Amino acid sequence: MRILALLAAVGLLGCASAAPATPESLRAGVSKVKITPTKFGWMTGYGNRNKPADGVKSDLWVRALALQDGAGGQAVLVTADILGFPPDLSRALRKDVQARYGVDGSAVMFVASHTHGGPAIPQRPSMEIFHGLDEKTGKDVFEYADWLRERVLEAVGKAIADRKPARLTRTAATATFGMNRRFRNENGTWSIKDNPQGLVDPEVTIVRVATDDGKPMATVFTYACHCTTLGGNIYQYHADWSGVACEEIEQATGGAPALFATGCGADLNPSPRGTFENADAHGKAMAKAVAGAPAGVALTGPIRTKLKTIDLPLDQPPTRETLEKFAGEKNVFRQRFCWEMLKLLDAGKLPTVVPYPIQAWHFGGTTLVALGGETCVEYALRLKKQLGADRTWVVGYANEVPCYIPSEKVLAESGYEPGWDPANGRTIAGGSMMYYGWPVPFAPGIEERIISAATALVRE
Repeated sequence: MRILALLAAVGLLGCASAAPATPESLRAGVSKVKITPTKFGWMTGYGNRNKPADGVKSDLWVRALALQDGAGGQAVLVTADILGFPPDLSRALRKDVQARYGVDGSAVMFVASHTHGGPAIPQRPSMEIFHGLDEKTGKDVFEYADWLRERVLEAVGKAIADRKPARLTRTAATATFGMNRRFRNENGTWSIKDNPQGLVDPEVTIVRVATDDGKPMATVFTYACHCTTLGGNIYQYHADWSGVACEEIEQATGGAPALFATGCGADLNPSPRGTFENADAHGKAMAKAVAGAPAGVALTGPIRTKLKTIDLPLDQPPTRETLEKFAGEKNVFRQRFCWEMLKLLDAGKLPTVVPYPIQAWHFGGTTLVALGGETCVEYALRLKKQLGADRTWVVGYANEVPCYIPSEKVLAESGYEPGWDPANGRTIAGGSMMYYGWPVPFAPGIEERIISAATALVRE
């Protein structure tokens, strides 16, 4: 009841008179569809898991928010409790939504919560490298992906059908459990460990959606932090801290769906972590921050949407000799990786670039910039500084999650996120780039390519 009282105090539960449709006015519809696997299978996010899931700690959901301005402009946000939308699935869904519902591809955004308590999905991380599965042994993984695709389309259809006159406000709060996780060791290498001196983004961006008479319809919130409170020793499906936050917010708003649009938290972990109690504490802290945020400013039409894909060059490809040499290592992940890369090399399909989606949505005076991949925090900090923090909302893990997207600083430093280690240099992928199935880390210049492309897209 205390959270309900806070929401009432900021006016979300108040009354407002209806207004005639104009390009600035908005209609909104929401939906929530369960995506918890009905058949227990392999989980993803941690390589040390060695058996399928054996239970459900919390259900997983796909939620959708469909918006339309008075001139017919549309935007559909889809959030899902999965590790990431792989490129093939994201592209197929975008075509599906356009064909089935008539929504332009640039007006559809898919954002994964990046929970490490969800099911394995084909492609990236590489099912063959990360899980040791192929098309035959991974049959259940493909079946789940097909089923998930239909559930996402179901959620989109329900949200579109639910559209009604609505009022949106954008506000902000602060959260502090997101901790930089890149720790520099005495020998100059980097480990995944709490680094209190590292960069973070404490801002929680919040969009409240209500009917014209003030009834809550949805809450969208963004925070830069991994959903990794729980480790690879857990074999129960769970949505981690963001799932707890969504449940708490929904309870406080009479069941209005809460959509977590993940921030640029690739190099940030929740702290402390390790237990379900930690996840509950972080989720409740987030719900309290959302409830206590001020009323904010109106988010209005007209809606303008743009989507662009750029190529991010990889470093020099590994030689056959290099791949064959590392294939002899005892590490099973390294073995799988090398054999998969050799297959691609023999087929003439060893990738040299990573296709990377960037999206921009304009709502009146606010711009939402959505970046693909596991995006490091510096991207959000830099974009908000360049484009104006008071009018810029930055989301990561959007549309496609092909791999980690390191900042230039992180790329130069080495470590898990940029995907190379000093012992082997940049001759072959290590860490995250190995698991995601790319042959080498990114070439220098990645940050400027992304920032320049995003800025240009916003200003078109």
